[in-house]
Amino acid sequence: MIKGKNEKILIKNDIYDKYGRIYITKGTHIVVDEERKEFFQEIGIWDQIRGIEAAFNREKEHKLFQDETMKIKQRYHAVDEKSFNKAVTLISDIMFEDDIFKKIPYLNTLAEYATWYYTHSINVAITSVLLAENLGFSKTVIKEIAIGALLHDIGVIFVDQEILEKIEWELNEEELDIKKKHCVLGVKAVKAVRIPHISEVIIEQHHEKLDGSGYPMQLKGEEILSEAHIVGIADTFDTKTTYKSKVDKNDINEVLDEMYNLPERYNQEYIKVLIGFFHEDV
Repeated sequence: MIKGKNEKILIKNDIYDKYGRIYITKGTHIVVDEERKEFFQEIGIWDQIRGIEAAFNREKEHKLFQDETMKIKQRYHAVDEKSFNKAVTLISDIMFEDDIFKKIPYLNTLAEYATWYYTHSINVAITSVLLAENLGFSKTVIKEIAIGALLHDIGVIFVDQEILEKIEWELNEEELDIKKKHCVLGVKAVKAVRIPHISEVIIEQHHEKLDGSGYPMQLKGEEILSEAHIVGIADTFDTKTTYKSKVDKNDINEVLDEMYNLPERYNQEYIKVLIGFFHEDV
């Protein structure tokens, strides 16, 4: 922005504050000068405003969803087609038909603000649903897991884009601490709407590890909700194998071996099911 110049911006998606309240309504025209820009930066919504200036329509969203599901289907070659399609249908229905996502287009905002996190959330949701289905969770709980998985990283829309664009090992201690706040920020965001309790806990706990090495609360063992641990495993796996740059991607089998050899962090029953998505003889 040129100093001393006002900029008129059309808000094409609702802008949310860190408590999940709509701060600026979709369709509003705002005029931004340097002073107002600084204020928006202070309250943590400036990057949202800049990130959604480009229109993100329903057709584009559906295409992105379809493209991502095709990619993950090719990866999970040992999962039978019926089970995979069932998981995809559930997630599609939630994303495009469920009242929660109609009331708050958080995923639209995420897609414009940080596209990798949007596709990552789809991957994590599919993986989590497949895990939960194989582990015998009820239909109701599986839907709650899917909602939590789709929203697990929603708090990143309140984190500076420059931090999100960096690979994990490029972050300094201060930046890493800021990024870790996305769990708590995500929980605050969904307080504005009524999502299932399990889904909310998933947002908060998906980075916790069984040995207490996770965050934000360093929970251990049974202190971590099983459904949140499932999403955490799906999140870790997808992050390690489909990250933002080729530099940080890892071989699928190497990641599976690494996670299997860390029973202190990950439930081994869950990991064995995940391995089964790639190896039919497990």
